[in-house]
Amino acid sequence: MSTQLTQPTERTARNTSQPDASKHRPLRVALLTNENTPYRLPLYSALGATPDWQFKVFTCIDREYNRLWDIAKQVDFSTKKSFSLSYSRKQRVSGPREYTTRRQVHFPVGVLPDLLKFRPDVVISGEFGARTLLAYISSILSGHRLIIHSESTPHTERNPSRKQRALRRLLRARAEAYICNGRQSRQFLEDLGTRSHDIFEVGQAIDLESFVLAEPDFHRNLQRDMWGISGVCYLYVGHLIFAKGLEQLLQAWTTFCRNEGTDATLLLAGDGQDRIQLEEQINQAGLKNVKLLGFIPREQLAKVYAAADVFVFPTLQDCFSLAFEEAMAASLPVIGSIYGGESELVVSGENGWVVDPLCHDDLAENLHLAWQMQDELPRMGERSRAIVSRMGINLVADRIRQVVSYVSDQPSRTRRIKPEMH
Repeated sequence: MSTQLTQPTERTARNTSQPDASKHRPLRVALLTNENTPYRLPLYSALGATPDWQFKVFTCIDREYNRLWDIAKQVDFSTKKSFSLSYSRKQRVSGPREYTTRRQVHFPVGVLPDLLKFRPDVVISGEFGARTLLAYISSILSGHRLIIHSESTPHTERNPSRKQRALRRLLRARAEAYICNGRQSRQFLEDLGTRSHDIFEVGQAIDLESFVLAEPDFHRNLQRDMWGISGVCYLYVGHLIFAKGLEQLLQAWTTFCRNEGTDATLLLAGDGQDRIQLEEQINQAGLKNVKLLGFIPREQLAKVYAAADVFVFPTLQDCFSLAFEEAMAASLPVIGSIYGGESELVVSGENGWVVDPLCHDDLAENLHLAWQMQDELPRMGERSRAIVSRMGINLVADRIRQVVSYVSDQPSRTRRIKPEMH
């Protein structure tokens, strides 16, 4: 027997599934993460506004070394930066050749005393790493419940070390529940041996209204004139690194542009460690219709999306791309990758296509297919907007509240009845 919860609307989600107001004190909920990223702030604000919660975010750092966004000086939820030791390491990404990226790793040693001082009832901790290990120790010392938030997928975790496997087994045995983005991240957790019953797909929250412009046609024409956009405009937003499949995209773009009568422009928005090599590839191929826009501040992204007709994200591994969701919120059809968790948001032929970027013909043919269907692209973009609407801030916040209620309201894991999420 299971309890089915009706999916709330965006308007009413904030008022459902709240903890019992009769408790003698607010439910203390701690969330552990690397940094307060701009795109997470609306979600944390929504969680912080939960009635009968005392919510606090514990971070490791103000801003990761490879992030260019502005740091929020004031937020409307409680937060604390715990003392942390950090280092960077190389991460290998499989492809036709081996790519490497740099990743900043944190050991927030200060989070343990900070948690003991806060005395949470429930801790939500991201990743199967040092942060969650400390949350696990804290749970032993203080008895709080532990929820692990995992964004990993089978593609992003292909070759874990022996130590990583051992740590995951240890933490998996302690967590009361797991929250994840979608089907691929669920598959990763199930592959670890996690009970499906304890996994909740809450989604990647997005502020939908940030990507709706008051005068879309005005901004579209202005940006297209500014950048000299011709024909169907394809857009990529993200880090300029080979792990995002940009080398494969440029190769497929070269093939696509050989089709007779093709009139199209490719915009690459972002910066990253492989930008110089990508510029060399563009110049060697003589691609005059590829334009590098550089880093675009978040508050200007909606105007960039307005200039485009199709969003393309050929990643070789990604947990769940926020830029992909942003493009859908901006009513763009999308070309996604089988190696990205966000590809589950694509209904083939309705709002875009999913490709294998390591298959040259697959990517090139779908670039051409989008060009052939240019009259249908606005309709497909409307479908994108409808699909991603389930990732609205209040809806995701409400799902997280349901998980917290699931682990806090009933004393025994074996006696809990899991709510069904839709």
